[in-house]
Amino acid sequence: MEETVYKRSNKGKAISKKDDGHLRLRTDTSSIRINKTILIGRDKSCKLQIDDPLVSRRHAMIEFISKVAYIKDLGSTNATYVNNNPLRPNEQKRLRRGDVIRIGKTEITIS
Repeated sequence: MEETVYKRSNKGKAISKKDDGHLRLRTDTSSIRINKTILIGRDKSCKLQIDDPLVSRRHAMIEFISKVAYIKDLGSTNATYVNNNPLRPNEQKRLRRGDVIRIGKTEITIS
């Protein structure tokens, strides 16, 4: 029978800190593992929904191509920023751990 592990125990802390090798999107309120494609925007069909009038319905997309994560601005009205640099519409930029994406008022950290 498997043992229950509590998050606050030393064993639980060690398990939760393990790096599975995948990149994650982290906001103040959520964390999403980047598997294949993540659509970001206000629309309900987006995996990462941002309720902000500065965010387009389909604002940006993050996708994995050959084990590398890229972000693309989907022609948004107010641009997508990576490390304070705006992306041109449909420009694709490689993402690395520590990069900060800003969409509207939301900051998303790649970890």
